[in-house]
Amino acid sequence: MPVPRILAEDIQRASESNDQLEDKIAESHSVGIDPSLDGCQSFAFISHPTSDTPKCVVYDLLKSASRNPVQCLKLGSSVGLPVMKVLQHPEAPETVIACSVDGNMYTCNTTKSSSSSVFHKEEGNEPMSMCFVDANKSLVTAGRDTHVRLYDVQTNQIVKAYHGSREDPSASSSIRTCRPSKKVFCVRTSPSSAHSFFSAGWDNSLKIWDSRTSEGVVQSLSHKNSPHVCGDAIDVKDIPNIECKC
Repeated sequence: MPVPRILAEDIQRASESNDQLEDKIAESHSVGIDPSLDGCQSFAFISHPTSDTPKCVVYDLLKSASRNPVQCLKLGSSVGLPVMKVLQHPEAPETVIACSVDGNMYTCNTTKSSSSSVFHKEEGNEPMSMCFVDANKSLVTAGRDTHVRLYDVQTNQIVKAYHGSREDPSASSSIRTCRPSKKVFCVRTSPSSAHSFFSAGWDNSLKIWDSRTSEGVVQSLSHKNSPHVCGDAIDVKDIPNIECKC
C-alpha cells in the first residue's frame, strides 16, 4: 500500500530533522495518520496525557522543519487522563474522534474549533481502542469492561453492544466462552470484509467478530503461546471468508 509507506517516510524525515517532535511522538499514547486532510498534506494526531488537560496535537509532517504543531485540540477532561486512540472520521476528514480512559468519547472539528465535545460517556469503562466497520457506518470501541460497542457514526448513538464473557446470561455457553474475559486493548478492521473486525487483550486470545450477527464473535483463537496484548498491536492481512466456530 503506497500511502502508508509514504507516510512512514514522512514521519522518519520529520523525526530526523526535529528531535522535539520525535520525543513527543515517543511519549504519546496514540498516533493517527491522516493522508488527506487539507487535500494533500499529511498530519499526525498525537494525544498527550499532559499535566492538566489531555490534548490532541496536530503536526504537519510535510513541514518537518517547524517545531510547532499547527493545532492543539483540548479534549475536555480536567483530570489529565490519557487518550488511548485517535481516528479521523472516514466520511468527514476534518473531524477527529478520540477515546479516553475517563470513559468519554470525543469529537472535534479541526477546521472550526480548538475544543472538543463529548458525544458519549461509557460509564464504568475505559475505552482503549476503536475502529470503523460496516463500510465506515459503524464505530467499534472496546476496553476495560470487556464489552464491545458499536456506534452509528451519523447519530453517535450505540446501536449494538456485545457483553463480555461473564455478563451476558442470555448468550449460549459457547458464545460466552468466545467473548473477551479480560480487558480489551485493541480492535482492528478486516481489510477484506466490511463487517468483520478483530480484538485482543489480556485474555491471551484473538477474537474475530461479525457485526451483522446478534452474537458478535464468530471465532476465538488461542493456544499456550498466545500473546498477552497490552496495546494497539494487531495488524491484519487480506483473509478469506471467516467461518463461524463459536
